[in-house]
Order: sequence, then structure tokens, then C-alpha cells
Amino acid sequence: MTAALSSPVRAEIPRPGFRIDDLSTGFSGPDRLAANAGAEDTLDAAARLKRAKRLLKRCESRLGRAGHHRTCPTGMSGLDEVLGGESDANLIITGMYEKLGAEVDVWAEEPKRNNVVATIKGTGGGRSLIFNGHIDTVPTGRHEDWKFQNPFSGQIDDNNIYGRGACDMKAGIVAQAMAATAMQRCGVRLKGDLILESVVGEEVMDHEAGTSATVRRGYRADAAIVSEPSASGTRPLAIVPVSPGLLWMAVTCLGKASHASNRGETIRAGGPGAQVGVNAIDKGNFILSCLLKLEQEWGLTK
Repeated sequence: MTAALSSPVRAEIPRPGFRIDDLSTGFSGPDRLAANAGAEDTLDAAARLKRAKRLLKRCESRLGRAGHHRTCPTGMSGLDEVLGGESDANLIITGMYEKLGAEVDVWAEEPKRNNVVATIKGTGGGRSLIFNGHIDTVPTGRHEDWKFQNPFSGQIDDNNIYGRGACDMKAGIVAQAMAATAMQRCGVRLKGDLILESVVGEEVMDHEAGTSATVRRGYRADAAIVSEPSASGTRPLAIVPVSPGLLWMAVTCLGKASHASNRGETIRAGGPGAQVGVNAIDKGNFILSCLLKLEQEWGLTK
């Protein structure tokens, strides 16, 4: 299940910014200090808001090398530049988890791509919950298209943090950690375990290196909340109980070279066909059209 962030998101493409007005301790509006009313608590909330902003900015600045190595084709020169950025960002998240007094587990299924999971033990007798988020990002695109020409600047402007992954989804990971911090400061002890996860491998379904790896490692719960930003187009943030899957694949179509004048011979009934030549692009178009039809069929039946 995907739960919306409490803070609104301002969509600016290709200049994404995350609105951070309400990011404090996981509570929003006038009720966020219900457990600790008073002027001193108001000042404390303001301090926590500033701290959250600093943490998000640190995540973005540490992500100058971050990315998802599977978005780089094998042999691409940028591969070495992006590897390790996820681990660097997760160092900051690890520090947040450790301050909660949680049991922290850091490991990597693939070199230089650390996952981090924190467990806050419950008092017993209650149901468990996972807060899950991913630390990897999609590629940055052209730097000059960004508002500040640096997709990992973490620049704050008009109360927005600008940077690749600020919204999707460093903000969600930090918000989850701050929610756990708020409960701790309010003296709230859950009966069940609370598990916080910051993983790699989400963007291109490399879940075997991330979320699926946490399951294999034994991290399971009665329910899970993924703080992925759920706004779409003009739709507001909302609770999303289901999610589509994604498969990245490469399809190779083999052809047979022939002279352009033989085109008719290869596609008309009664011609020699493949004996003369095979157009690999035609085969690719046929596969694509079948996939599009399958997409429509599944959209109506599943």
C-alpha cells in the first residue's frame, strides 16, 4: 500500500521541487503539536522543521554521484560515476535511524549499493508495520534544463528543495524517519515492531537488490506503507492500495539484409519472402503493436 506524504508536492518538469512547508515530525497542521502544546513546543517544532530541511539538503548534496547503475548500459563511461551515491545517501539515513535507538542493518546485494533497515522493537502483542522507501533515482537528464543547472544541488528556493530524487523519494524516506522520531519524543511505544527501510533498486524493477532482498533477509510485517509520492497530473496526493508492475527488457529482432528494390518480394503474398530478405524493423513494429494491444486488454480485464 502506498500512502501519500503529508506535504504537498509542486510539480515542475523538468524542474522538480519538493514543498517542505509542513515537513516536521510526521504531523501536519494545528494538530501536530497536540501532545506537546505551548510556546516552547512551537519553537521546538520550528527547530525540527529546520532540521528536516537540512537533512533533505544533505541527502541531495551527497547524491552528486547517485543514480541507478542499471540505467547505464554496460560499458557506459558514466557507470563508475554513479556507483556509490546510493550508499553515500544511505549513510545519512543510517545516522537518523541510529539516533532513534533502532537496530540498524546495512548491507549490499550489489557492490557499492547499500540498503539500510532499522527495527524499532515493539512492546509485544501488536501487529508490525514496515515503512519502505527507495534511495535510487532515475537519470538526471541534461543539467542545463534544471533550474539551478545542478540536479544534485539541494538548492532551497521559495520553500522548495530542488534536486533529482528530492520528491521521489528522499522526502518520503525522511518523513518516515521523522514520524518515528515524533512518536519517540511523544513517548508513544507501539506494541508491534516498526521497520524502516531505505533500499536501492526501485526505479527499474531491480527489486532483487532492494526490497526483495529485505524480505529474503527476514524483514516482514503485517502491513507496509511506501511513501512514494502518489500525485498524478492534476490528481492530488492520495492513498493508493495497488500499484502497477514494471518490466524493463530488450527485444532483439533478427533480419536479413537485402536490396531496397526487393521490398515487395518480402511482403507480398506469393513472393519468395525470407529467402530474399527480412526487415527486422517490421518484426519489431509487430511485437510492439502486440504489446500495446495486450496493455489495453489487461487494462480492461485486470
